[in-house]
Amino acid sequence: MTTARVNAGNSVRSSPLDALHERLNARWRAPCLRWPIDYGNPVAEAEAARSTAGLIDWGPLNKLVVQGKGTSPALNSAQVQFVIGKATACTVGGAMLDVWSDAPDHSILLSRHGTALPDITGQLVSAVDMSSAFTALRLIGPSVGKIFAELCPIDLGPDVLHDGQIVHGPVANVRVTFARQDLAALPGFTILVPRDYAAYMWNALIHTGDRYGLIPVGNHVLEER
Repeated sequence: MTTARVNAGNSVRSSPLDALHERLNARWRAPCLRWPIDYGNPVAEAEAARSTAGLIDWGPLNKLVVQGKGTSPALNSAQVQFVIGKATACTVGGAMLDVWSDAPDHSILLSRHGTALPDITGQLVSAVDMSSAFTALRLIGPSVGKIFAELCPIDLGPDVLHDGQIVHGPVANVRVTFARQDLAALPGFTILVPRDYAAYMWNALIHTGDRYGLIPVGNHVLEER
């Protein structure tokens, strides 16, 4: 969940993992955007993502759920590029979007860096801001397949699940939506976790991934490539 609070008259956005990141001595993206840019050692974090695995609380993201029979026409009218069954990236009006179109009548738009979401309107379609409904966690690195294999009963091998494919299923006994999202040559997954399970999912991933070298890494890892 994205939460807002007042700090000296300024609105502050933070994820539900804010207190956890605070304990890990996170350095924030900005004073009013409390997502970790790093945890004090960006070089070691980048190396972990390259050689083992890193776990990122990805944000800030604005999130829009678009659904109904008019979803595809409405996205086309807004010049949002999408591929049914895949997570893809596009730019609309200067905003960088990740578009998860898991069905012709259902898509999730993730606006990077908290930029404005496009205006989605049309017949037989609803667009609901779900920025506070779930958290986006990203795993990046050569070991992420082994970590996921322990937590998810679905076959997620590279020959089965290709970059960009979307899956609905259990991870650590929580039903979530996730996608294979590689970062350049590094394998990766993104999990959209309901806010009430964000801390549980983070801890489950860290606990399982510890023996594979998984560590928390900041958003800088995503932005240096």
